[in-house]
Amino acid sequence: MSALTNLSILPNFKITLSKVKHIVIVTGAGLSAASGIPTFRGAGGLWCRYDAMSLATPEAFEEGPSIVWQFYHYRTRVAGRAQPNAAHCAITLLSSSKDELDRIVSLPESISLITRNIDGLSI
Repeated sequence: MSALTNLSILPNFKITLSKVKHIVIVTGAGLSAASGIPTFRGAGGLWCRYDAMSLATPEAFEEGPSIVWQFYHYRTRVAGRAQPNAAHCAITLLSSSKDELDRIVSLPESISLITRNIDGLSI
């Protein structure tokens, strides 16, 4: 597994990780941008090209549900084609492969992921 190999050659990360009791990982849209999922507000983000008030409000849905559904269908297709990037793999490895990681470094008591992303790439 390449993510495991990459983690194992980072001595500073190993030292730091062995000293902590709890890790909290906070992610947002930028994490998935490297996987081809556009952000909303960043450079070239969706709201630079589309009017949020016309696509992402209850009023927009009430006025034109078809265009709102089309927009969310497009977003679902983009997210469905996306592949996890190195950051997603590292988060997944930290949060779910305790047995593998224990061979490299002692893990903290808890690891928590806080995200607003709904693409499922970090789980």
